[in-house]
Amino acid sequence: MDDYLARGHMSLVPENLAASSGPVSYLPHHGILKGIDADAKYRVVFNGPSCTAARTSLNDALHTGSQSAAGPCRRCDALAAISYVFVADVEKMYRQQLEWDAPLAVEEATIWTNLEEELFLVEQIRIPRWFRGDPASLVEVHGFSDASEQAYAAVVYLRVIEDGRPHISLVMAKTRVAPLKRVSLPCLELCAASLLAKLAEHVCAILSLEASPVFLWTNSTVALSWIRGHPAKWTTFVANRVAEIQRLNRDAKWLHVPGRINPADCASRGVSPRELLEHPLWWGGPGFHSEDPVSWPTDPGLPASADLPERRAAKCLTSCGTREPKELARFSSLRRLLRVSAWIWRWRRRCVKPKDRVEAAPTQPTLLGPEELDFALTRWIRVAQAVTFHAELENIRAGRPVSGRSILRKLTGGRLRKNPASRRTH
Repeated sequence: MDDYLARGHMSLVPENLAASSGPVSYLPHHGILKGIDADAKYRVVFNGPSCTAARTSLNDALHTGSQSAAGPCRRCDALAAISYVFVADVEKMYRQQLEWDAPLAVEEATIWTNLEEELFLVEQIRIPRWFRGDPASLVEVHGFSDASEQAYAAVVYLRVIEDGRPHISLVMAKTRVAPLKRVSLPCLELCAASLLAKLAEHVCAILSLEASPVFLWTNSTVALSWIRGHPAKWTTFVANRVAEIQRLNRDAKWLHVPGRINPADCASRGVSPRELLEHPLWWGGPGFHSEDPVSWPTDPGLPASADLPERRAAKCLTSCGTREPKELARFSSLRRLLRVSAWIWRWRRRCVKPKDRVEAAPTQPTLLGPEELDFALTRWIRVAQAVTFHAELENIRAGRPVSGRSILRKLTGGRLRKNPASRRTH
């Protein structure tokens, strides 16, 4: 830097410019050291993107991160440049919480070394993009989902039947890392089924297969029972995903497939590049696709609805209060209720006391008297109080104070408060 300053290649920033509040631009530069000689001089490159005669630039040769890190760190950088990446292994690496320069254990280092040695095989993978033959051929959409503690995945195939012979083609697959929050395996299977529902709906829309039959397969009997049930039966986590699955695939048939022949198991649990290159289950789907539908796997005994986890608890509300007499529903006016009740109670008194009936017969008026109407009103007021203030009456009969939440508390102190008498009792 002193040599650059002495030769006039650079100059110091004036103090007035350094103290300026406006924008100030600086030309970035990189220090270059060739070899590992401690006495070697540093060279400065001011224009990093400038290409040399070999069509390479300094920016193309810059390293990312510390170069003293273990080999797997460099392999992770290489994984970002290709379309195939094992997401569960990357998540597991970050869960180990290793320092940047910390060496890996022998077991982990062996795994990453094997992956590095087989990574070149990814370039040999070829995915056919021609799915359909004759336009009159029957096309079926088959999707599979599976989950493990590391990840969950979904894969979609097309089953094209031409001249009576089925042809299976891999169309699309997706993998998601399991959430950091621990959830049960059936819930992860349901997440995989939700991912499959979205994937199948997307494939049908892109390839214009809305009218084609759709078959969606899972190896989880619990998730299958959830999907076939009403969302209101389950807790929020399950209900939201079941509702989404049923909305996206209204006409799809959800079926059960054994785990050993589930192609999505390859993605959820992971396979090496060497195994993936010639994996018959992944590229060709399960073997029963080449057979008649009558020989396809059938549903095993699904668990009963009452035995399923994540079932919403039923809430029962019971009322212990006195029910309103059904006689009140027969009358639309208080006047008619009181008059009918008064006549009934007059007849009841005569039936209970026959002697009084004989003596009172000559003098008994043919019309209802005021005292009889007042008696009927008083009786119905007591009935209304027994229905409305059942708890308060029970407390009074038992010698307990009325609850502080009772509306009768607001009525205390009314007339007594306005009484001019002295509050002193002695």
